Amino acid sequence: MCTGLKAAETVDAILSEPERTDELQLAYSNFYKTGYDVYGRLIHAYYEAGYSLRGFLMEAGFDISGDQLGTNKWVARLVSGDFWNPRNVLLRHLRAQSRWDTFAPFEPHWGCPFYEELNVAEDEEAAREPAPVA
Repeated sequence: MCTGLKAAETVDAILSEPERTDELQLAYSNFYKTGYDVYGRLIHAYYEAGYSLRGFLMEAGFDISGDQLGTNKWVARLVSGDFWNPRNVLLRHLRAQSRWDTFAPFEPHWGCPFYEELNVAEDEEAAREPAPVA
């Protein structure tokens, strides 16, 4: 649904500003590829770990039992369709698995239209936290 919404917005923008067609098509292509690339990687992880996302997470070193690293939040957001969030440690790990590359290299699009308010809130919270002492 997310890529369909973005496709409609892109078509509307192209009809309004045809001189930007190439730029807008490239932006949509990167958005689409980012979402489907991450989704495909999540599917690969599930099947390679014996039909177990938990098994993949454990093999990758993510602790979801006590959630000391906040992993559960990222798992929940990822399986809910937040495929465009560079803050997500699980998403970054999935994208680092070159064996699951589907598309030729492309510029990832970051910023999911459905979760942006969470991203803004997290940025604001991080800005208020004191810097770690070295």
